[in-house]
Amino acid sequence: MVSYYFGNKAGLIAAILDAIIHDECAGIAREIGSADGPERLHRAIVGIARTTAEPGFYRGFFDIFPHAARDPELRKRLVTLYQWYSEVELGWLGLEIGGDPGRERRLRALAQLVAAAIDGLGIQARIDPEHFDTAGAFDVLELLLRNSWAEFAPRHD
Repeated sequence: MVSYYFGNKAGLIAAILDAIIHDECAGIAREIGSADGPERLHRAIVGIARTTAEPGFYRGFFDIFPHAARDPELRKRLVTLYQWYSEVELGWLGLEIGGDPGRERRLRALAQLVAAAIDGLGIQARIDPEHFDTAGAFDVLELLLRNSWAEFAPRHD
């Protein structure tokens, strides 16, 4: 049945990754709603932190990752998912790619950094769930983003 529905194991794994990331993104988007500015940033961080703190959230990703790291087809799929996820993150923050190439490069770098922070915090929380202060780390991430907001927010001249 795997080959009928997914083509091969790689297709099944890609479908699982898509489902994991899609569900996370849809939940956070609902939490953000129509908020704007600092409230939008806060809601995005709260949603990301909640998702990251869920005990089972990274389990599927961690199970799949070793296979994806060795399989070129799955690695390409992960790259595509991370590119898409980066744009979704920017949307959560109320930022859009486009316009000035220098600004676009910085926004993409911001999204990569935020994704790395999310994944890194998720890993640390799984390694030491009793002592790792995920909430404190996300509070600091929000503080850093809020204090650097002028660098990333759209300029209206």
